[in-house]
Amino acid sequence: MDKSCLGPWPARLLVLVAGMLTSLLLLEGGLRLLSFSYAVSIRAPMDALEEGRYRVLCVGDSFTKGLGAPAGRGYPEQLEELLVAGDRQDFQVINAGRFGTNSTAMLDRLPGQLVDVDPQLVILLVGANNNWDLYGFRGKEGSDAGIGPIRDLLFATSSYRFIRLTEHNLRKFSFEAAYSEAVEALGAAGSAGPPSSDPAPEACIEAADRRLTGDLEAASALLLDAPHHATCHRVRAEIELDLADAGRAMDPLLRAVREDPHDVSTLLAVARYFQLEGDRGLAMAWLDRALVGPEPPDLTVVLDVVERLLVLGKTSRAFELMVNLSGVRPVDRQQRLRLARAHLACGNRAAARELLPGAMDARGWEAATVRELSAAGETPYEAWLAADLREAVAMIRDSGGRVVLQTYPAHAMSSPARTVARELDLPLVDHEPVFSALPNPASHLVPDGHCNEAGYHLMAQTLAPVVRSLASSTPDDPR
Repeated sequence: MDKSCLGPWPARLLVLVAGMLTSLLLLEGGLRLLSFSYAVSIRAPMDALEEGRYRVLCVGDSFTKGLGAPAGRGYPEQLEELLVAGDRQDFQVINAGRFGTNSTAMLDRLPGQLVDVDPQLVILLVGANNNWDLYGFRGKEGSDAGIGPIRDLLFATSSYRFIRLTEHNLRKFSFEAAYSEAVEALGAAGSAGPPSSDPAPEACIEAADRRLTGDLEAASALLLDAPHHATCHRVRAEIELDLADAGRAMDPLLRAVREDPHDVSTLLAVARYFQLEGDRGLAMAWLDRALVGPEPPDLTVVLDVVERLLVLGKTSRAFELMVNLSGVRPVDRQQRLRLARAHLACGNRAAARELLPGAMDARGWEAATVRELSAAGETPYEAWLAADLREAVAMIRDSGGRVVLQTYPAHAMSSPARTVARELDLPLVDHEPVFSALPNPASHLVPDGHCNEAGYHLMAQTLAPVVRSLASSTPDDPR
């Protein structure tokens, strides 16, 4: 065959592929060079260890490194200043935070850090990156057999992690942009209403009913030929969320938001999407939108939001909503049961007993209700983080050190730290309620949610008494 008949396309394709590979190699090389220079910069404090000082090793991600504040003004450095100024015992606090790390990467480095530093106390704050950096992630047993090692190889490259982080941030902006555009379009249309204001097709309604009974396969089949309608898009997304597949839920959910940005069920589904993605802050924002729509929310909507808040661990916010429902009477037994469960989970046993005296007297019902709402909130990412935290605690204890766990000031992925601290009887410094109690929490944060210098100072102030107490109860052990 005459090679000239192939034309220029094979050569062009080869040039295109070579160009893409070269670009990726240059990106990988540049990112690794930055990573190397950063690794050298954090090595210095470990090389400056002083004998006879109580060593505190702070391990974690960019919140530990101090992103958002001037260099050297993260919480570890400010913690050392407070400890040395407020106590005669000499302390040395080592900042081993790394930008963009997840819990498994932290675990990989931890043995070497424990040998190098030999700390008496380790303070852990990690997990904010576990919802996009899947290095080390394993889903349900057997669900990703063979995929995990390949995924780990990809996340071991700096370029793939950079692309993944960019994609993760774009997902957030996509929903916000879709919502804003749809609301603006509705405002311009006046009273015309959304395109999907027509009744939902019967196939969508039946699919929604099948989904609620747990028959996801039949629900999916009903939607195969369903028409273009917000309800159909939303039910498709909810099926994927039921299967814990946030990636496949994104496209139909965006379509549903564009079709009808005020549909409460869609707003709740978006909140659930962000919860599954591990971003509880955005989940809360979308729950708030469900409550402040153009029409006052009815009891069912409020209960939907309250149950989602309880799943997110936002008991105080749920309690505020439940106080407003103290005089509301449910219309049927299902609402009565949901209302009683919500009152009980918020700590109002008297209101729950008034609604369902028989159930409250049933043996084990109360404990089972609270346990059910709590268990429903753990995402696969949070289960993975909790497992890594348990392994880190065991490693630190085996080395002879003690452990303090922390939560983030205003970020997702704090529930696993609370769970593990409770399970293993560990000190927990819970920054979230401290920041929430501020008159203006945003004054202590930068726009991306990290702390500024004042925020890290508040973290250090909250940590200092806990560290002093642990140090005073530790036998003399100069290292």
